[in-house]
Amino acid sequence: MLSIRLPDDGGLRPLTQSQFRQTADTLHKAGNTLADILTLPNPVLASLIPKAALLDKIVALRQRFRAITDAVEAWADRGIWVLGEADAGYPDKLRRRLAGARPPLLFGSGPNGSLDAGGICIVGSRNSSDAAISFTQTLAARCAQEKLAVISSDMRGVDRAAIQVATENGGRALMILSDKLEKTHVHPRFAKALADQTLTMVTPFAPDIGFSVGNAVRANRYQYALSDLTVIAETRPKGGIWQGAEENRKGNWAPAFVRSGPAIPPGNRALLHLGLPPITHDQIRDARKVSKLFLDLRTRRGLQSADRSAQHPSAARALFRLFQTELELIAKQPVSTTEITAHFGITPDQTVAWLAQTVESGTVHPVADAKDLWVASGH
Repeated sequence: MLSIRLPDDGGLRPLTQSQFRQTADTLHKAGNTLADILTLPNPVLASLIPKAALLDKIVALRQRFRAITDAVEAWADRGIWVLGEADAGYPDKLRRRLAGARPPLLFGSGPNGSLDAGGICIVGSRNSSDAAISFTQTLAARCAQEKLAVISSDMRGVDRAAIQVATENGGRALMILSDKLEKTHVHPRFAKALADQTLTMVTPFAPDIGFSVGNAVRANRYQYALSDLTVIAETRPKGGIWQGAEENRKGNWAPAFVRSGPAIPPGNRALLHLGLPPITHDQIRDARKVSKLFLDLRTRRGLQSADRSAQHPSAARALFRLFQTELELIAKQPVSTTEITAHFGITPDQTVAWLAQTVESGTVHPVADAKDLWVASGH
């Protein structure tokens, strides 16, 4: 009643999240609950909510009680459930990680008993490269094979590919939507996965709400917060994917990895320079278990050293210059990534990250028609 818009509201806006938290806290301190708003006389409510503008909004919003009840019943008839933050099934991850920024309500379709079970979030720009899509498809298929849930959205590109491949391979998927749950959950693309109970759609926004950039950006936040870890397949150095990665990095909600390798976009390189650990397509493809791969990458000493180097840009640049100079010498003849790693005594992840930089600078380039071979430019 307080938190969502209805189509026929006539311009009446619901409470913002901060207003909702303020109201809930005020009532709680006075020994009341939010439900008491329905029955408290206006003079009593006014004594609890001294801000006139907020009080007027609450009084207006509580007139929508019957309309909200009818809407909830109509959504239920269409297979859409509503979950409040006071309900037992509300994800504890959102409570702990987002605190006051958690959404008061969740709407969804499909099984809602595992919203807190975690999984691997895979995100990427809508106009991602073929390499990013291929990486995503491999990772999503491996997740399905190992019974790891995939978390993403229905945005075209990486996100949609992640959900599609996971469900087509018998895996579980959690789709975070920013708009149009009413239409999305009846789309033929999702009929089988919903029938098989392997897909859950969830959104903090009313099921009939349309697209907005602000809501799309906020939805990125919920993907990170519900995951065990996130993999950023591709990003520009701006936009929603970048903003979500930055929010997660600063909020420290879940570990995040960045796709690395030859010819990655500037956004990926920027996140690597900020200290996010790299992950490559080959590592995902060749790992015996991707769950163990991620664990190893988080704890490996070489990766921890790389993280520390990223915190000292001058030291990192000096090391890279040494690498670049030596690589020009040893790559006069084609040399493999494995040979480069062994020659310098660094981790495979660091090799891939630095190779990407040397390709960008024109120091080396991949050998045409050869797998994983590099040669110095001019040779």
